[in-house]
Order: sequence, then structure tokens, then C-alpha cells
Amino acid sequence: MLSYAVAVAISNVFLVVGFRYRMPLVPALAVAAGVAVASVADALRTHNTRALAMQAAAGVAAIAFSRALNDPRNRNLAEEWAFTGSALITEHDLGGAEAAYRRALTLDPKSAFAWDGLGLALYDGGRLAEARDALSRALALNPNYARALYHLALVDAREGSAGKAISGYSRAVELSPDDVEMTRQLAVALGMAGRSAEAQTRMLRVVELDPTNGEAWLDLCLLSLDVHDARRAAVALQRATEFGAAPERLAFASEALARAAR
Repeated sequence: MLSYAVAVAISNVFLVVGFRYRMPLVPALAVAAGVAVASVADALRTHNTRALAMQAAAGVAAIAFSRALNDPRNRNLAEEWAFTGSALITEHDLGGAEAAYRRALTLDPKSAFAWDGLGLALYDGGRLAEARDALSRALALNPNYARALYHLALVDAREGSAGKAISGYSRAVELSPDDVEMTRQLAVALGMAGRSAEAQTRMLRVVELDPTNGEAWLDLCLLSLDVHDARRAAVALQRATEFGAAPERLAFASEALARAAR
């Protein structure tokens, strides 16, 4: 059990999330706690005062050690409420998400993460002016926050400011170049703005990052047709078919490729 606890601690610290989250240690500690309870019960049953004294001393030492260091952030639940908001957005519970983010902000008004999440929840609910205000607050706290820049660009696009949206997407991708969602949205926006060559380059990056994304391959096919690159369009269409792109879009792209071949 000791070896297990050490291995889990090392893997958690160096491979997963670092020192902050310790839940993976709970199974080992639960077993150790069970052994301790059984030992105390045995000492009580046999009236072994020496063992009871040692166990009491160990308990006092454990409590003292656990309180020797204290990080005030451990008592700030703002981040947990913000993560709850993110989960609720995934579940399409916008009202619950907004409430969770607002609770996070009550606990920590300077959380750019919570302001960004609130902005996304408001955007998804069609409350664009409120969303813009929340996202602007996030960026005031962290001007290089890629997700907030991206979400603000979504607001710009919804309000019809295509050029402003492209600038926002571009800035977000500069800060987070391996983000598939942001890069694809930038490529789509460039394509809709008639900047097909730039859009094709960005979409090539998307399929490089996510090679099994059938819809992205289909986007690449259509963008390649726009720049008269039939060879790449044909390859992209084949990949889109392999990876399950939407049938109606596949049919459209196939007809477009056939027309280009003629």
C-alpha cells in the first residue's frame, strides 16, 4: 500500500495536475484509515493502554502536521463554482451555469475564468450586450486570455462585425495555436469573408491537429475548391467520407468536385 501511495502521488504530481489535487491518494488513505480503526478497536478490546497511547499520539501528530501549513486559496471555492458552471454549459443548463458563475464571482470578483464563463453562458442565451460586458471584464483582468478573446469574437460575429471577429479569432489563435475549435472558427470566418487561401491554410492546421475530424476535412475540401485546388479537394473529400462527415454536406461537396473536374 505504501508503494501504491507513493506511485500514485508521483504520477499525479508529475503527469497529471501537480501538487494541488490529491483525490487520487484517497483510496490508499482509506485503506490505511480502516487499518487504524481496526487497530484502535483491538486495543480497546484488549485494554492495551500502550497501543492506545501510541495511536492517540499519532492522531495528535497528524492533526498538528495537517494544520502546520495553510493556503488561503484552499478555502476559496470560486474556481470550483466556475468549473461547475462549465459543466452546466456542457449540459445546456444556461440558467444553472449563470448562477454558478455568479456565485464564483461573488467569492472572487477578480476571476477572469469565471467572467469568461459567464460571458459564454450569456452569449449562448442570446444576451449579447451582457455577454460583451462580462467578456470585457475578463480581458481587463487578463488581456492575453485566449478563450475570452475567442468568445468576444463570437459576439462580434453574431452582431455582424465580421472583420472585428476575424481579428479576435486571429489574436486568440496566436495565443493558443493548438486549439482546434478556435482555429477552425477562424478558417470558417476567413472563408465566409472571401479570403479562401488564408482559410485553406488555417483549415490545413485544423486537420493536422485533429486528423479524424470529418467536418473539418469537408471544410478543407470546399475551401480547396474555392482556390481551384482540385487535387487537395479530392483527398479532403475522401477523408471527410472516411471520418463520417454529414451526408448532405458530403453530397454537396461531391457534386461541386465533379463540376470542377468537368
